[in-house]
Amino acid sequence: MKQQVFCYGTLAIPHVMAALTGGDFRTISAHVTHYARFLLKDKPYPGMCRRDGVVTSGLLYLNVDAQSLRVIDGFEDDIYVREVIEVLPKSGVLTNAWAYIVSDKYTKWLGVECWDPIFFWTNMVNPISKCVRKCELNFFTASIEKYPDEFKCSIS
Repeated sequence: MKQQVFCYGTLAIPHVMAALTGGDFRTISAHVTHYARFLLKDKPYPGMCRRDGVVTSGLLYLNVDAQSLRVIDGFEDDIYVREVIEVLPKSGVLTNAWAYIVSDKYTKWLGVECWDPIFFWTNMVNPISKCVRKCELNFFTASIEKYPDEFKCSIS
């Protein structure tokens, strides 16, 4: 059965999702309410936790197959739990989707800084990929330009 997955961090970069799963999933800009995205302490990627009154934007991946979902499960650290949450796509129709939330016992690992996807891409990508980084950076920048609201900090 195909699933929907809400992503708010590194997997909200379609190029990263495609490289991980081999899938080319349709995406829709979306947001969730009462969840906040923070940079994890001493890590280059974010986590999301429940936080009243906060809106976090991301991408909703449609028609994600079971094999790809298992690959994503294996990719995510043990601090995350996969939960079904309510997501509001730009279509305006509330829907349910899987999301990877920082487990309550690990919320202390969340920092106070917002995650910067451009910094992540330009500074944290494996050094082995330096030879293709310029091309990928152009592709990634195009993704950021296509979905500018999905990467804004939700905490002020």
